[in-house]
Amino acid sequence: MGFKEKLKEHLKDKLSEEELSVLPRGFQTLGKIIILKLNPKLNEKKKEIGGACLELFPKIKSIYLNRGRIVGSFRKPEKIEL
Repeated sequence: MGFKEKLKEHLKDKLSEEELSVLPRGFQTLGKIIILKLNPKLNEKKKEIGGACLELFPKIKSIYLNRGRIVGSFRKPEKIEL
């Protein structure tokens, strides 16, 4: 079972079918941080999605939302914490 399927199963009671269909298929990691790129339709549910990721991956300490830009000499994505 992939990331999106696990996330769908975890959030099936909290999100609509349309919202479940646009969940992210994957993520980036930086140490103990997950970086997600969310569809704009999910902006109001970002806290629920971030919480579900923390429950699915207990070793992860923080979830960040990718803001789209890659910056710096280490090519880190511009992000905000959920």
